[in-house]
Amino acid sequence: MSNEDLVSIEYLMSKPVAALELIGSRVECITISKSEKVVSGFLRTIDPVEGHLVIFDIDDQKNIQFIQIVTSRCVKELKILQRNACSLDMVNNLFSENKTELDLEELQNRKKNIMQLIKSNRLPFVENDDDSLLIASSATINPPYAIDDLVCKNDIVLKRIRQIIFSQ
Repeated sequence: MSNEDLVSIEYLMSKPVAALELIGSRVECITISKSEKVVSGFLRTIDPVEGHLVIFDIDDQKNIQFIQIVTSRCVKELKILQRNACSLDMVNNLFSENKTELDLEELQNRKKNIMQLIKSNRLPFVENDDDSLLIASSATINPPYAIDDLVCKNDIVLKRIRQIIFSQ
């Protein structure tokens, strides 16, 4: 392996664009320890302040097998085995929350149940063209109508509407 495949943490901390370009690359990190432990996988991120590395690996089904955080002071060498081995979109998808796909019928049932709860609590609401519901002119709930899909600028109103809809 040539020297150009070795990257220092100091260099990556001083060049954030270079660090960003390495996200998703297959790396091998040799740590400073008695046994010189080797952590191999894909680079998830580099802490811009401290230089800590987050390395993960996936199996054939694209499930995360492990996530390892390596502190910058423990890094002896960072070898880039393959640049952009995993696309940035794929990395972000692996670490995003998995939202369950609902069929149209289940989505409509959720919406109908929420509308009934809102009506029974005598709250005014408007059904928007994008299938969201505007509740009491201040809160909006978007499909798939889960607790995290309810948004409102007023925290007190948000809390009360969440209690009405999701405590049933």
